This record gives sequence, C-alpha cells and structure tokens, in this order.
Amino acid sequence: MVYAVELEERFVIRVEKGDVDFHLTAAVYNFKWYYDGERLVLVEDRDAALVVEEEGTWLRVTGYGEVEKGEAAELVAKRLGLGEDYSDFFRRAAEDPVLREAPRIFAKWRLRSATPWYAFLVAVLQQNASFLQGWRGLCCIIKRFGTPMRLGQMYTIAPPTPREVLDLGDKLRSCPIGYRAATIAAVAETFAKGGDPFKARGVGPYTRSLVELLAHRRYDAAPVDRWVKRLVQEAVGQDAEQYLREKFGQWAGLAVYLYTVALDAAPLRKALERLKKGQVTPVEEVSPMGMWKTEMCH
Repeated sequence: MVYAVELEERFVIRVEKGDVDFHLTAAVYNFKWYYDGERLVLVEDRDAALVVEEEGTWLRVTGYGEVEKGEAAELVAKRLGLGEDYSDFFRRAAEDPVLREAPRIFAKWRLRSATPWYAFLVAVLQQNASFLQGWRGLCCIIKRFGTPMRLGQMYTIAPPTPREVLDLGDKLRSCPIGYRAATIAAVAETFAKGGDPFKARGVGPYTRSLVELLAHRRYDAAPVDRWVKRLVQEAVGQDAEQYLREKFGQWAGLAVYLYTVALDAAPLRKALERLKKGQVTPVEEVSPMGMWKTEMCH
C-alpha cells in the first residue's frame, strides 16, 4: 500500500469519557478504516486527524498533522457527544414500538458527529436509496478517490475534498450512485466557492435534516423518508412527522437515526416483517452496527 499522506504525531492527551460506551459510539455507521474494533480515527481533513483509544475511564487521544492540542479535547467531546444527557430521549423511546429495547442496548451510546462535508456525502447518497446502496456508494467514492493516510500504526483514508470531487468530473459516476453524482457535484461546488451548501441543487428537506443531525447534532431535525413514513404508520398508525414531533419533540431526529440501527436499516418489507414479530434489536452483520467489520465495497 502506498500512502499519499503520512502525518506526524504531534501530541497525546487524555480526555475523560464519562458514562459513554466508546466502542458502541465508534462502531455505529462507520467504515473499518475509521474504526478497527480498538481505535477510532477522526479525520478532520487530510492534514489533521485524531486517533482515539479507550484507557479505562479515559480516552487516549493522539493528534496528527495540523490539529491544535488546545482544541483537541473539545473536538473529541463534540464528535463523540461526551457529556450529553440522553436520559429524556430514552424515557420516551421506552414507550415506542420500534425503540422499546433502545434504553437497554443504547443507554451509553452517543451519536458520532461528522464534518459538514462528510455529512453531506452521507445524506445525499441516502436520497431514495437503501442502506446498502447509500453506504456502498460512499465506500466506493472514498476508496477510489480519497487519500490513503498513515497515522502511526493506523491506516485510514481521507475522503476526497470538494475541489477534488469537482476535478473528477464524470469519473464520479464510476461509483454506483446514479443521479446523486450531480447533487454531490453541486454541493461540492458550493463548498469550494464558500457558498451555502443547503442551497445547492438537489438538496431538499430530507438531506438538510440529515446533515443538521450528523454535522451539528440538531436532534430535532428528523430526516423522514418513505421508509420512516411506512414504518411509523405500521407501528403506531399515525403520520410519521406528527408522531415524531409529539412523541419525541427535540429528539425526533435521534429517534429516526436509531430506528435504522434497531432494524439494521433493513429493506422496508423486511423491516415491517421484523416489526410485526417484535424483532427490534440489531442482529445482522451487514448493518449500521456491523459495517465496520465487513467489506462494504471493492
């Protein structure tokens, strides 16, 4: 393997993790080059990354490249949701047909946030797409067009930058992402020009809500698509947006996120079958919880 970038180790700090399950937080919706079962890599850009490991009640954080030591602890806390209190959410979730097991399984889990650019890539690729379609598309983009990096003994890949995506032109369509290639290019152009990516062509309410959730921890932003609409209708017999707003309030977006995790983001028909049988705990290997262990693409 040829590494285009080898970042120099700059510092090591320790951050108290509190009542957070580091490995569960690191694993959900993650690729194996960002989490290997022991270490989590937070790639802020190709010149700045953090490697996080658990040490008892602490997190050992190693900074590489242009990460500022004085900002590292705050950045880790932001990315891993350290210090956030989900107790109100889990009280509500316990009474929800889909999330009734969530307080038992996910009580110490926290949403792992992402950079805005990475969040846009995830959100656009989930437009009218299944879990496998969306994440295999992102896997392809990162592996084919990203920058291989070495951080000490850890191998990772930085996603292509907005400018690099624009330079790819039609090559981006070599990945199985269909019409979403045009939307990604439109978003990349706004990033490259310093504009508002939410105003890019192809970015609608669903994409905006998912980006707000993933990048800015806007838990009230509920990315409701056809899958969620049908699931909620079958589960409680109500309109999804109304139910989520009334039941979860400021946590509506987090509820939608965990719906997909609890049901392994299964295709709608299978998800509905599992719901009817009361099978609302993650069980599948190729899923939001297990994708870091698998080859999502070649």
